[in-house]
Amino acid sequence: MIIIICKLFFVIFCSPKHIVTFKFYRIIKLSTALLLVAGIIFQTACRPQAQQAAKPFVVYERAGHQYPVTLNGSLGCVTLQKAPERVVVLGAGTVDLVVALGIQPVAMEANLWGGDENGYMPWFKEFMAEQKRPLPPTVVMYPELDAEKLVSFNPDLIIATQSGLSEENYRLLSGFAPVIAHPHKPWMTTVDEQIDIIAAAFGKQKQAAALKAQIGAEYADFRRRHPKLQGKTFAYIYSGARSPQLSVYAEGEPRVDALYGLGLKMSPDLVKMSVDEGSWSVALGLENADKLNQSDIVITWFFSEEDQKMVEARPLFREIKAVKRGTYLPLLDREVNTAMYQATPQSLRWGLRRLEADWTRIENALD
Repeated sequence: MIIIICKLFFVIFCSPKHIVTFKFYRIIKLSTALLLVAGIIFQTACRPQAQQAAKPFVVYERAGHQYPVTLNGSLGCVTLQKAPERVVVLGAGTVDLVVALGIQPVAMEANLWGGDENGYMPWFKEFMAEQKRPLPPTVVMYPELDAEKLVSFNPDLIIATQSGLSEENYRLLSGFAPVIAHPHKPWMTTVDEQIDIIAAAFGKQKQAAALKAQIGAEYADFRRRHPKLQGKTFAYIYSGARSPQLSVYAEGEPRVDALYGLGLKMSPDLVKMSVDEGSWSVALGLENADKLNQSDIVITWFFSEEDQKMVEARPLFREIKAVKRGTYLPLLDREVNTAMYQATPQSLRWGLRRLEADWTRIENALD
């Protein structure tokens, strides 16, 4: 209780100036909610995961996966005494996993890049309609977090496991509710890691095992349909029209992990490239684009058709073997690109159906 009151003091007197502009009645309302939540959830004063020796992300105090459970992250940790009831979900694809485990969020982050006018992705809407469940309200996180709207939902937990949540926003939100952030790096949390963390928070271990099996079955079905792709090497890159560099996505990044699930493997030379601290990709000058020639398949994405035309007109890009061979997959559709990036069971099923002809084309070009 003392910890909660101290946090309230911090929020009112020490938080960034845009938080102090909240109406005072909102602070009173939130303080009441926090006192109610104090009995089930505690944000402990542990060191961030990055400052600790290797430690499990999920730690149970008792056998049998029972509460209390501590969830360790790169920005701090949370100890839960029982399952939360009002969760807000931030980040890319995390909400798919939350609802797939049978949890109904009180709010979720709006996807303003690939989503509809309200920030919902098509596969999420389809899933919720099939389940006859309401769509949660959305909260904007970029270009600036709408903290006031988020807090208005009175969450007793905020999940941001696959996000770019900054330390500043983590501290800000932690003044109102416990926050589970990324376990090691921003944007580098695997789907399996997310499932494990969410399942531990809500006591959904049995459902988590079934969900992982569902994802595995989706991958296995693809591998059966495309036997000639199995074991082929790939590079997943981003090539900006106004940049002299390519970005090569690293192992551990969800879209790369998804390709491993499809039966592909990253080119060994690319695996050896070192990734800068806090990054999820490796910069590669266009003059070194020949390093991609060991990859049977090259996948990239573009913001617009104009960007695609500009990049594909570059002589050094055109000389990449996969581009010349026809085993090159450019992603322009924002929904499809997001589906493959998030790599959740809902998004994979949706995205792979729409790329089926492309994978068949690539398979034939590899003959």
